[in-house]
Amino acid sequence: MKKVFSLIMLSLILILAGCGKNVSDQPEPVIGDEQDDPVIDDEQDDTVKYQLILDYGFESKKTSYAEGDKVKVYYDLIATDTDYSFYTDSDDIELKRDYDDKKGFVITFIMPAHDVSLHVDSVNSMEYIPETEFNYDEVDTKGLSEETLDLFATCAIYLETGSNTDNGDMLSSKELYEIEEFLICFINADNENVELMHDYNGGADIPTKQWRIKYEDWECLLREVLNEKNPQNLRDKMSTEFAGEMEVYYNPDDNYIYMEVGAIGWGYEYAKVREVKTEGNTYVITYDLYSDLSPVYAPYSTVDLTIAESDNKYGYSLVSVEETKDNDAEKIREILAAKYSCNESPFYTVFDHIDEDGIYVYHLYELVIDETGSHCATIDWIYVDPVTGEATTFFDEEFNISDYEF
Repeated sequence: MKKVFSLIMLSLILILAGCGKNVSDQPEPVIGDEQDDPVIDDEQDDTVKYQLILDYGFESKKTSYAEGDKVKVYYDLIATDTDYSFYTDSDDIELKRDYDDKKGFVITFIMPAHDVSLHVDSVNSMEYIPETEFNYDEVDTKGLSEETLDLFATCAIYLETGSNTDNGDMLSSKELYEIEEFLICFINADNENVELMHDYNGGADIPTKQWRIKYEDWECLLREVLNEKNPQNLRDKMSTEFAGEMEVYYNPDDNYIYMEVGAIGWGYEYAKVREVKTEGNTYVITYDLYSDLSPVYAPYSTVDLTIAESDNKYGYSLVSVEETKDNDAEKIREILAAKYSCNESPFYTVFDHIDEDGIYVYHLYELVIDETGSHCATIDWIYVDPVTGEATTFFDEEFNISDYEF
C-alpha cells in the first residue's frame, strides 16, 4: 500500500513540476520570421504616400495612398440616358468599375508609385428636342428673325406668367436668385457682346463655364429690351465673385458682369414657336415650352409673349408674358405610371422624331443602370398631335391621354 501511495505522490510531483516549466524551456523563435516582428509606428509614419486627384463629382475616404494600396472611389452624379467613361492620366493603371444602387459607380484600382488624377467623360445617348427650331414652311413668323425669336424665347421660358414691363422694374423688383437663370440665358442668346472666358476645363477645383459682358452693354440690353429703368439696382444686389453652382456677379475691378455655371448646371428647357400674330406695331408670339426634366416629353406649358417694335439695336422690346395653358405633365405621368405599372422604377419620355404626318413621336422607356453605364429599355412609343394635343401609343391604339380629365 505504501508503494502505491509513493508512486501516486511521485506522479503528482512530476506533473506539478511540468506546470512550472521555465520560459527558457519554450522553443526558440525562428530568427528572421517577419510575421512575428513588432509593428513600429515610426516606420509606418514614414511610408511614402501619393496623391489622389479627383474631378468634380468623385468621392473617396482618403486623398493619399501608399504604393500597392487598393483605392476605392465613388461617383454619383448620374444623369439619364448618359454613358460614362472613367480614366486616369497614367497608362500603368487598370481601372475596375462596378455599380452600387446607393453610391453610384464604384471605381477601384491599385495605387502606383506616383500621384493619380481620375477623370470622367459623359456622352448623352439620346436625342432631345432641338432648341427653338423654326419651320418657315409651316409657321408664318411675320418677318421676325430667328435671332429675335431666340432672344424672346428665354423670356417665355424663365419669366413668370403675368410679367410685364410697364413699371420699369420687372427684374430689379425681384431677388437676384429668382432671376439668375433667366439672366444667364437671356444675355447669352445670340449676343455678340458676350465673351466666353472658359468652358468646364478652366482649371479650377470645381469646373465651371464662365462668360462675361461689359457692364455698359449689359445695362443697355436691360434698358432697351426689358425697359428696366434702373439696372444698377439689380447690379447692386450682386456679389463680386463666384460663390455657388450658378451665379451672376459684378466685378468692379474690370467693370464686367460675369455669368458662371457649375458642372451640374440646370435642366435644359426649350421653346418652339407655334404661331405669330400682329396687332398694330406689336407681335404676339405663341411658344410651346418643353423641358428635358419633364416626366412626359410633351409641352409642359404654352405662353403668349407680346413684343413691340422699338427704336433700339435689337428692333423690339418686351411688353408682357402670359401663360395660356398648363399641360399638367405630372398628371400625365400618373396616368402613364398606372397604365404601365412602373411606379417603382424610373421611366422617362423623350422626343425621338417627327413623322411624315407632322406627328411628334416620343420614346417611353425605363432607365437601367449597371456597371457598364446607363441604357434604356423600351416600354412604348407615344404619338402626339401638336395641334390637338391628343396622344396615342404604339402598343395600345385605343389608349388616348385626352380621354382623361385634368
